[in-house]
Amino acid sequence: MFEPNAGTEQGDFIDTLPTKPPEATWRPDANGKKKLLMPDGRVVQEQRIVYAIVDGRPIAFEGHSTALKAINDWLDRAKSVRVDYVHPDGSPERYRGMPFAKWRLATLERQESSYRWFVPQATLIGRLGEDGGPTLEESLAARRMREGFVQEGVVPDEAYIPTPRLAAPPTDAKHRIDVRSGKGAWNDPADPGPSTADVINDDCPF
Repeated sequence: MFEPNAGTEQGDFIDTLPTKPPEATWRPDANGKKKLLMPDGRVVQEQRIVYAIVDGRPIAFEGHSTALKAINDWLDRAKSVRVDYVHPDGSPERYRGMPFAKWRLATLERQESSYRWFVPQATLIGRLGEDGGPTLEESLAARRMREGFVQEGVVPDEAYIPTPRLAAPPTDAKHRIDVRSGKGAWNDPADPGPSTADVINDDCPF
């Protein structure tokens, strides 16, 4: 939940709510844009946080508004991954779920009249055992991380992550991607703007 907007700028964050307050209703805000508002004008906004591994490092990014449908569609596809893997000794094993595929996640610009916004776009690179897909070590590490997060309720320790095949980004690099819409999106001078990264999806939304 956020304070009422100040002009076109989003108000300050107040708190995380487990469910939608019954008193919140959809109605136009001061700018005429339809939003889910509390009686006093505070804004209730549905968000989804996704955890992933990029170049061997865990990241978290969140999406809301116009990004939600694209994220939900991607997660539905990721959850349906099925892999019949043959180990080096010839023994078969079936793996299921998000950690057993690698995706390329980019941002796609949309425009309607003078209004521009960005939505995430996920493209499957490969499943376990396929060209471009994760190695078995990477997939099992991602699964351990997800299980640790679900059981402990905290972002797992990086010790779970295998040594990346690509160089890790600088330690001062930003690892949290904020997928937003509107004129304020990508307006940070230190942020190069929409980017593309290979990820192993490991979604644990709250």
